[in-house]
Amino acid sequence: MPNIDDIKSVLNISNGPSLRSNYVVTIVPPRAFLGLGGGISFSGAGKGLLSLLAMKQLSMLAQNASLPGRTISTTPHRIYGTVREMPYGVLYAPITITFICTNIMVERAFFDLWQQSIVYPKSNYMNYYNDYVGRVLVQKVDNAGWSVGSVVGEAISTFILEEAYPKVVQEQELAYGSKNEVMTLTVEFSYARWRSSLDYALDALTVTDPASSGLGVTSGRFNIDTGLQLSV
Repeated sequence: MPNIDDIKSVLNISNGPSLRSNYVVTIVPPRAFLGLGGGISFSGAGKGLLSLLAMKQLSMLAQNASLPGRTISTTPHRIYGTVREMPYGVLYAPITITFICTNIMVERAFFDLWQQSIVYPKSNYMNYYNDYVGRVLVQKVDNAGWSVGSVVGEAISTFILEEAYPKVVQEQELAYGSKNEVMTLTVEFSYARWRSSLDYALDALTVTDPASSGLGVTSGRFNIDTGLQLSV
C-alpha cells in the first residue's frame, strides 16, 4: 500500500488532482447550418447569430457536461470448455450537456432550429445525414496554468464527438414559485464515435491532408489557451 508521501509526490508531479469544474465545451454545428454549403442555409443576421452562439456563447453557458465513455460489446464464446467474453463491436452512449439560458432564450431557438434541420416539422421529411451532423468538443482544462505537463494532459483530455447532433432537447419546466431560479436547457447529443486530440495528432504523422481521412477537418492545431482549433 503506498504511503502518503508517495501519493503527494505523484500529485505534485502531475500539478495536483484534476478539478471537475475546469472544462470547456465547444459546439460545432454542421456546415450547412452555418450557411457554408449543403441543403440548409441561413442568411443575414440569422446566420451571424447562430455562428456566434455555436462557437462562443454556448461554450460559456455550458453549466454541466460529461466526458464520453465507451463500451465494448461482447458475446460468450467457448474455447476448450472455458467461456470467454469475446468483443465484436463498440458502443458510444449519448452525452448530455446543460446550458444556462439567457433572457431572450436564443439557446433554445438554436437547438430547435438544429433539430428542425434534421426533420422538417411540416412534412416530416428527413434531411441528408451529412447536412445535419456536427461536432462537440469537451475539453478537461488544466487547473494549474501552463506547463509541459498541462499541454500533454489537455491533449489527452480533449474529446471530439464526431458526427454529433442534438437527439433530445428536454422540456423546460416553468413555475410561479421559482421566481429566483435560473432556467437551464438540457440537450442530449448522439454521435458516431469520439476521439481525443491526441488521436488527431497521431493521424497527422501519417496523413498529410486531414480532410482525406473523412473527418471533415481541413486543418487543426492545439493551443494551450483555447484548446484544439479545428477549421471546418
